[in-house]
Amino acid sequence: PLANLDWEDLAITDGPDGVPQVYVADIGDNLSVRPSVQLYVFDEPSPDDDSADPRVIQATYEDLTGRTVRPNAEALVVQDGVVWIIDKQPAGPATLYRMEPTAGDADRGILTAESTLDLPGEQVTGADLSPDGSVLAVRTTAAIRLYPVPEGADIATALTGEPCVAPAPQEVQGESVAILPGTQGLLTVSESEAGDPVQLHL
Repeated sequence: PLANLDWEDLAITDGPDGVPQVYVADIGDNLSVRPSVQLYVFDEPSPDDDSADPRVIQATYEDLTGRTVRPNAEALVVQDGVVWIIDKQPAGPATLYRMEPTAGDADRGILTAESTLDLPGEQVTGADLSPDGSVLAVRTTAAIRLYPVPEGADIATALTGEPCVAPAPQEVQGESVAILPGTQGLLTVSESEAGDPVQLHL
């Protein structure tokens, strides 16, 4: 059994050998007290497989000055083996953190502040990279922003571009977004609907 302190997001990406890998981000920290967060990484299981044997990465954060910090975060993207996390700031710019693949100790990592994202009055609650890597979706408490990702550009560069902005669906606690393959669109769902059944929004 895996610890679930506050699982917030997941991503699927091609692993080093071409096998799809699932990243589960246990990164929620509403009280900003966790000394480290966890990422669970495992090969994508087949539909009839009910078990997985994940690698557990313990990660800590450093701000732009190199100081250790404990942000709350809900958004994860993995691009070419690089982990990107956008924190959830109640006020002020959100911070984008980057973690490179670790060669020496695969079970530990440092999420280093890369840049900031100014979204006045909004908090980032989810993110996703399209299957072909060309579009980055960032969900906030008020909107969904779609950023083009030019060929060869990383997530930090993509976030400096001009996004296409759309209102977020009316969800009680909307904290997810997924980009479907091709031109099928976006999929969102609320974490909670105050006791009512949750609905998928396409």
